[in-house]
Amino acid sequence: MREDERILETSYGRVTSFTLGKKAWENEFKGVSFPTEASGWISASNILVSKITGFPTSQIISLNQNHGREIVFFQGGANPFKRIPDPPEIKDPIPATFTGEEGDGLVTFEKKIALVVRSADCVPIFVYSKNNPMVAVLHSGWKGTLSGIAEKLIFWLLAEGFPENDLHVLFGPAIARNNYEVQWGLAKEFLSMPPGVVQESPTGGYLLGLREAISVRLRRRFKSLNIDPHSFNNYVTHEFYSHRANEKGRNFNVIFWES
Repeated sequence: MREDERILETSYGRVTSFTLGKKAWENEFKGVSFPTEASGWISASNILVSKITGFPTSQIISLNQNHGREIVFFQGGANPFKRIPDPPEIKDPIPATFTGEEGDGLVTFEKKIALVVRSADCVPIFVYSKNNPMVAVLHSGWKGTLSGIAEKLIFWLLAEGFPENDLHVLFGPAIARNNYEVQWGLAKEFLSMPPGVVQESPTGGYLLGLREAISVRLRRRFKSLNIDPHSFNNYVTHEFYSHRANEKGRNFNVIFWES
């Protein structure tokens, strides 16, 4: 049930990332309707990830996602959640209305804390450090990509002292460019990027590569960042849910480290 699993050896322990898709949901919740509210999805995250990892729910962290660029730093203790501020390099700051419950990114230095984001077609982004304890996961749709959620995380990690060439970025299952058709109003927002991010569709629309766009935005700013472009196309596989395929389920993207 751990689809697209990666087990990564580091100097401080083992980083594990994976995605739970249709099989995991059907094994645990067969015949149960999908949640319609964020609290239901968070409860489902806790149940599924706890069963797969063996972690108690107190060690499983997920948020009410809203397609933005808010990222939460989980640090444990009495006040476990800290909002990561927008860096000065991002010119359209979001008002600081942080509640500790909403966001589209999670990062921690703590071991045996499973960070979870849910996705259907948007891009799950896993980030880890090779030599310093840290894992993170982001949910980046077209809104998060344009608002710079991935860049925001890297800027913060650099400010925290992580060397750029020590950071590794991986993509989880997401819709591929050939299956993600959008209209001009959205496509034009990505036209400043190299050819290949946006292509004309035979049907008259435009094909948008979100993974390609994220990679371009990251490489423009961070020349030494390690980016692995491999990823499954969730639209054409049978293992993962896809909103564009008229499916109501969500994929659960998980990362944690242990010594």
